[in-house]
Amino acid sequence: MSTDVSAAIPSSESQTYQRCAYIVPRKNRSYAWVVQNINIKDIPNEEEKFEDLTKEISEVSLTVETEYEKIKSEIMVEYEEAEIVENDLKKEKIGKIKHLKQISSIIGHLMKNKLLQNDPSKAVFELGVGRGQLAFYMASQAPEIKYVLVDYSGIKHKADNKVKNKNAVDIKRIRCPIEHVDASKIPSLTSSSSVSTVCKHFCGSATDYGINCITNAMSNNVPINGFCLAP
Repeated sequence: MSTDVSAAIPSSESQTYQRCAYIVPRKNRSYAWVVQNINIKDIPNEEEKFEDLTKEISEVSLTVETEYEKIKSEIMVEYEEAEIVENDLKKEKIGKIKHLKQISSIIGHLMKNKLLQNDPSKAVFELGVGRGQLAFYMASQAPEIKYVLVDYSGIKHKADNKVKNKNAVDIKRIRCPIEHVDASKIPSLTSSSSVSTVCKHFCGSATDYGINCITNAMSNNVPINGFCLAP
């Protein structure tokens, strides 16, 4: 079973929210899991001041460098492998090897920590799925799990379609910016015995929104048992 949905919004929402290019009204549909700005933390309503921030930036940079020196010896670098990806890496003209190695390590870590088990009662929640290459390999490794994939834009030639076409994999792809996604309202997640959250290459503010999405989900009893985030 597979489903692609584009989030629609009620006309009463703010003008900016209505015009968002990534939330496309489609046959006037609406979805419970679309909640405006749910994953954006409140910012004090203060008048923005434009001034020379050189000193402040230098202080923050120094703090980061100082703290890094304290913990750098404790940082672990572990590369895990997933056989299903490594087999493709041996083939010629396979594409971008760097990305496949990253995918192999992500899946390897998920499997090592029992976060990708081929069990229909479990679910994987992927944020920022893009063309779906990571989802393709996860679904090939564990086809019985439910998959919920979130991305802000519609993508043609999605890799997860290859899995859908070959197997009866339960994949739901949600088209909506992550800052507006309430994971506690997604039935495929709330009905699962456990949920593993994954992302590859979030960037900028989307990283914060993704982490907030996970913590909000946990606060609302979504059974998240672990996550693997590769910003």
